[in-house]
Amino acid sequence: MENSQRPERNLTKIILLLTLVALLAPAGVMLYSFGTFWFQVQVYALSWMMAADPYGLHWMIDPFALFMMLPMTFLRIVFVVMVIRAYQGKTTRKRATIAGVASELQMPLIYYGVILLMFMITSYYPGGSFMTVIPIPLLLLLGLIIMRVRPPPGEPTRWRDDDRQGYWWEEDQIPEDSERESTDETWLQD
Repeated sequence: MENSQRPERNLTKIILLLTLVALLAPAGVMLYSFGTFWFQVQVYALSWMMAADPYGLHWMIDPFALFMMLPMTFLRIVFVVMVIRAYQGKTTRKRATIAGVASELQMPLIYYGVILLMFMITSYYPGGSFMTVIPIPLLLLLGLIIMRVRPPPGEPTRWRDDDRQGYWWEEDQIPEDSERESTDETWLQD
């Protein structure tokens, strides 16, 4: 009985660990520099944010930070769900990995997309400033290590049955004229 519950316990541990990392681990670093003397470094996660500038270190731990950062980092939750689905046999490791890569690229793509859109609409780029976003792929690395050390049970079943050979367009071929005539004649004789 313990052996049958062991995969469920392992899945529960994986879910808990990945969820905690998705919520609490840093997701990336934003670097800002406006002018010559002012700069700011922000480390952000799904549930908190920390900023360091010449005036000090500022922490923002607020339940509303979750709602503020969710549009920028929601694919991290999708990656956790995809890893769970891989262990349930509902998706592949490859799809879970693609979701993980997308989750790490989400914030930089949104950030640079907004800057590009701002430039295209207004032809204004904040001169003398430097802004960049660098993802910290802790969640992706942890998920890949877990899937490598304890691989998911197997590939999900495909839509096409595995015991069938060939494809649908190869199965139902129209018979040649000689075969068609012979079948028509037997039908008429009955």
